[in-house]
Amino acid sequence: MELFSEYDRYAPILHVADRGGVSLAKELTDLLLESKGALVFLSDERFAASFSGEERKRLGRLVPWTRWIEEGPLLPLLRKKKDDYVIKAANGLQGQLVWLGMETTRNEWEKVIDRALQEGCWIVQKRIVMPQITFPYFLDGELVMEKARTMTLPFFFDNALGGFAVRTSIPGKSLKLTFPEHGNTGVTALFEVG
Repeated sequence: MELFSEYDRYAPILHVADRGGVSLAKELTDLLLESKGALVFLSDERFAASFSGEERKRLGRLVPWTRWIEEGPLLPLLRKKKDDYVIKAANGLQGQLVWLGMETTRNEWEKVIDRALQEGCWIVQKRIVMPQITFPYFLDGELVMEKARTMTLPFFFDNALGGFAVRTSIPGKSLKLTFPEHGNTGVTALFEVG
């Protein structure tokens, strides 16, 4: 959903929704939170007045630097220092439509930027260096040890911790995080909560 990139266009819907006058098949807050565009709102100094000083400090520690890809002074920097950035479709899911500058050729990077500008609703984030952990996994029937990056995402049911989803990079391959069902990560994590 393009709510964050085209606020003026959707403002009337948001105002009516705020008064309880809109019925949607999906909750409006779900649509907002599913978009990586929400990270722009939380990260971009243009929206800093929406938060208290303490909230801005917390957001600065938790939310990666995130901006819309749009014409302006950011584009030359993206083109020059591609290894420092990650480009994502704001509404992409499960690691799809994500390009790590450090793993993308210069030519492909330029094409992705052009696509983002043409389609709109794409974000860029500063790359975060994540620690690597050595995991055992099976490759062609043989147990091997390989370094991978992992991210653990808690999820909640009825305001209580329900468990964790785990995203990993493909050991020995891309640093891009993915879900096991979208590529053979070879890594399975099991957590017991409680």
